Amino acid sequence: MLEGYKTKTKEVSAAEQAKKDAEAGIVPGPAPKTLNEILKDQDESALLGRFMEVKNDHELAGRMATGTLKQEDLDKLEDYRKDNIEKIGQVKSLETTITPEYVKEFAAHSEEFQKLVNLVGPEKAANAIKSQLREVVASDPARFENMHASLEKLSSFKSKEMKNLETRIREQCKEFKTNLKDEDYAAAMAVADPAEREIALRKKVRGSFGFFRKAADYVSFGKFSKPAAEELAKNKAEMDNVIKGLDDHIGAMGGTLNAMISENADVRKAFARELIDEKIPKAAPEKGFESIKKETKDLDTAWVSFRSSNNFDAQLPAQQDALREQFRKETKEAQKTKPAKKGIFARIWAVFFDKAVETKELN
Repeated sequence: MLEGYKTKTKEVSAAEQAKKDAEAGIVPGPAPKTLNEILKDQDESALLGRFMEVKNDHELAGRMATGTLKQEDLDKLEDYRKDNIEKIGQVKSLETTITPEYVKEFAAHSEEFQKLVNLVGPEKAANAIKSQLREVVASDPARFENMHASLEKLSSFKSKEMKNLETRIREQCKEFKTNLKDEDYAAAMAVADPAEREIALRKKVRGSFGFFRKAADYVSFGKFSKPAAEELAKNKAEMDNVIKGLDDHIGAMGGTLNAMISENADVRKAFARELIDEKIPKAAPEKGFESIKKETKDLDTAWVSFRSSNNFDAQLPAQQDALREQFRKETKEAQKTKPAKKGIFARIWAVFFDKAVETKELN
């Protein structure tokens, strides 16, 4: 009974929270991925492998593959899991934002970034930056963090300061019983001369009235449109301040993009390739963690074959020890003659290989 009560209590609490979130416009995100799920995803496991490679955690990856994790590895793997989820999300948000259209806007508010965009155009600049985001997030985390922080500040400014002002102005329009469209209000407020601006605003306000209110406003020489226009016109200074703030955030984003192109070698190379229209061969899909698991199975297979061909079970203990050492030596020597395989985990395994052979139980 009590366990059932506990379950129902959790369900009621979760339902209430879901209702509150829905009312607040909060869309529930997907459940966080487990490390097991990340390792099964080629893109996400490749990024995980790059994080490990940058931090020289080859042995941890090797212990994962060989099933020989230490107690202290578990906390470290949880940190990797959380970091991987967070960074994948940040990369995707930047990939969505760095479009040719946004690049043009960022450049318009950053003189240095504009110089770079002038060399290749907004589309090629966007391509160069996006092509290296998954490398930069691992190998140049500080620069990536600066760029993502600029994007977050820009997004936050739009969702708070800008949205709050827009909401207040729309509420004002309702108070004066107008159906003034956003684009009509913006056009009137953009008129430079204050007197002409108010006249334009009165026309737009009157034009948004219904038939009878419009007629009454006309015969009364602006009884309804004049006070509405006067009040709505007062928003000019605040609108200008908000737009200046928006431009500052856009300029900051352009500055971080400029720094990434000019100061990060990988992005600079990608930018240079775009400059000369160099066609980069399409890369083979990055092999994920499954590739390193295959290597461990191959090692198992090699040992089974070796012990069978040398009649291992029939040997004396001393002779078995000698055969184990022979297998380890020959296996490591043979590995050196093999061509290097491509991919993050292939590189990690190559570094860990000798350690895997030395520590492998050969029974």
